[in-house]
Amino acid sequence: MIGRRKPAVESLSELLQQQHDALLAGDLKTLGRMAPVLERAFERLRRDGGDVEDVKRIQSTAARNARLLLAAKSGIAAARGHLQSARSSELTTYNADGRPQKGLPKSSTTSLRR
Repeated sequence: MIGRRKPAVESLSELLQQQHDALLAGDLKTLGRMAPVLERAFERLRRDGGDVEDVKRIQSTAARNARLLLAAKSGIAAARGHLQSARSSELTTYNADGRPQKGLPKSSTTSLRR
């Protein structure tokens, strides 16, 4: 039939799989575009309802994606920290106790005499 929409559970399952694939591929552009689409799909599921087993499956898939999203967020934060550290104009060294101490600027030069 023309114009027949997929059940909310089926649409949401497909969207969550697309989100999962984008997370594994690191496709941040697709993930950003998916957020409002997923929100509407969850709202539709709330309105239309679904079989208990289908809803449990959706919940499990969404939880899996949430764990991946948190891992991606953590990875991005770590990468930013490394980039910021690499761009720092100061050299950080460590004292005998293992505590960081600020050292000479990276651009300074020292000469070695023999």
